[in-house]
Amino acid sequence: MIIAIILFAIAVLCLAGCKKPTPSPNPNPDPEPEPQPDEPKWEDFFPDKWYLPTIDWNKGKWINSNYNSELWQRYTSKIVNWNNELSKLPIEAGEVSDRKLYLILNQKKPDGKYLFEWTSDLEVWGKEDYWAAPEEFLEYPKNQDGEMDLVNGCYRDDCDGFARFHCQYLTEWANYWCVLFLEVYWRRKSNDVWKSLGHAITVYKQTSDTDWKCFSNQTWLSSVTSKDSLLGWVYTFVPIDNPIYKENYQLIKVVAREPITGNLLFEVKEF
Repeated sequence: MIIAIILFAIAVLCLAGCKKPTPSPNPNPDPEPEPQPDEPKWEDFFPDKWYLPTIDWNKGKWINSNYNSELWQRYTSKIVNWNNELSKLPIEAGEVSDRKLYLILNQKKPDGKYLFEWTSDLEVWGKEDYWAAPEEFLEYPKNQDGEMDLVNGCYRDDCDGFARFHCQYLTEWANYWCVLFLEVYWRRKSNDVWKSLGHAITVYKQTSDTDWKCFSNQTWLSSVTSKDSLLGWVYTFVPIDNPIYKENYQLIKVVAREPITGNLLFEVKEF
C-alpha cells in the first residue's frame, strides 16, 4: 500500500513537470514605435494619368555600358580630366554639378568651334536611329561623316546620345536624386501639313524638394529657370498649353526611362 502511494505521488510530479509554464505578462512593455512617414519616391512626382505599358517597343535600342571595358576606362578618365580642369576655375571649385556638365558641353576648341555638336545618327553611326552609350559617344572626336578626326573633329551624336550622356553624368557623377531619360513624341502642323517629330531630353531633380531641371543636347535649359512639374518641360517643346500655338501641335506621348538601365518607368498619352 505504501509503495502504491509513493508511485502515485511520483507520477503526479512527473505529469506536473510536463505542463508548460504560463508566461507572465510584461508589466512594462516597450511602447510601439511611432510610424515613420514614407520617404519621397520618384513615382510621387510622375505626371497624372501615367501608366506602365506591357510592352516596351524601344527597349532594344538601349545599349548598356560595359564597366569592365577599356572603352569605359578611357571614358571615365576623360570625364575626370575635364572635371579637374574645371575645378581650377574659382567658380567651379568643389563637387561635380550640373553646372560642370554645362561647361563640359560648351567647351571650345582652339579654332573657336564648339567641341560638342549635334549630328544625325545616319551621319555619325550610319543608322536611322542609334542610342549610343556614353562611352561610345565620347570614344573620340569625329568629322561630320562619323570618321575619327582627333584634330578637327567634334563629339557628335543626336538627342538620344546627348541624353544618355547627361543621364550617366548626373546620376553616377553628380549623384542627383532623380534623373529621367525622357522621350517626347508630337506632331506639328506647317502649311496645313502635319509632321511627326520626336526628341530625347534629360529632366532631373537634385533633391526631392527641388524643382525639375533640364538638359537638351548641348543646352542647359535650366541655367536660369526650372519647372515645378515634369510636364512643364515637355510643354517647352510642345506648347499645347499655350492657346496661341495649341492648334498647330498634337502631343502624342511622353515616355520616361531609368537613367542607367533604360528600363521603362511610365508613359503618358492623355494630357
